[in-house]
Amino acid sequence: MTVRFLALYETPAAPEAFDRHYREVHIPLARRLPGLRRYVVGRDLAAVRGGAPCYLVAELEIAGGASVRHLAP
Repeated sequence: MTVRFLALYETPAAPEAFDRHYREVHIPLARRLPGLRRYVVGRDLAAVRGGAPCYLVAELEIAGGASVRHLAP
């Protein structure tokens, strides 16, 4: 079984600080997730039906359901 996790981020108040924190903290943490098969980041994506665009979208593809519990708070 493969699990796909999407994280959608609104435009932050301080984009440069957000980008730095994401690059230095979030990405290294995600890379350590057991079973991580793929990790893709997209920027400035607009919703098909309008609305505010997402500043950043992260898509993580994880093998097996057991690793998903690491993503929940």
